[in-house]
Amino acid sequence: HLQLPFLSNVRWSAAWTRDGAIPPWQRPWAGASHPQLLASFAGSMQGSPLAQHIRTRIRDDCATVSNASLCTVRSGTKGDVLSGLKDLLPLKMRSAFCLEPPGMATVRKGMVDAILSGCVPVFFIDKTQFDLLWPLHFRGWGAKAVVRLDPAEYLSSAATITNRLLRVFTDSREVPYFNGRHPSVAYRRMQLALHDNAHKFVYSVDGQPQNQVHGDASHVVLHALQRAATDECSCKWLLVRSWRCDALGSSEACA
Repeated sequence: HLQLPFLSNVRWSAAWTRDGAIPPWQRPWAGASHPQLLASFAGSMQGSPLAQHIRTRIRDDCATVSNASLCTVRSGTKGDVLSGLKDLLPLKMRSAFCLEPPGMATVRKGMVDAILSGCVPVFFIDKTQFDLLWPLHFRGWGAKAVVRLDPAEYLSSAATITNRLLRVFTDSREVPYFNGRHPSVAYRRMQLALHDNAHKFVYSVDGQPQNQVHGDASHVVLHALQRAATDECSCKWLLVRSWRCDALGSSEACA
């Protein structure tokens, strides 16, 4: 259960908040920014066989739209994508939805980058795997902030990714161009979930206590380890191997 989020390219300091800056994951809900693109994907066509099929389908879906504001793809080799890293975060921050298909692994750093950019991520993952994602950092709120598409269903369906996401953002399929200033209630709820919870994925930029983001990714882990050190049930849940926890006492039977 001790699954740590990747170190994102989005970092933050509480000092910046005190100076009046708004973290990127809070800017959309606060009205400090509005998405200019419906959906974006930045990545290569490489990965596992399933990932290659999904990525190719995303590219092909986006190629069918006549307006780039509906879907933007930046693709190339993995080296090409990495060399343009400085442009990737602004792209995510301008997008209502960030398409995050699997690569060589199901869980990727780009998923965390999207969450911390304030972009509603689209995960191509089955429900069983989704329910196991980042149990310390994501459980309890993640499903409210993410669009989850089952990979097999997406690949077999005739519905394009833009049609699916337009229904989420505008409650309508017939939109000739994208207007990020008029989101649906459902989408605003996703923005609110990111606003309230995405800080659990950020790693503060320095070790000064006064500059650490309260409840950041490190704090979440340390708090869980502290509970595990004194409570048998927390220990068994976190470490899975129950023999490490037998010496601890528990006030009630573990669920």
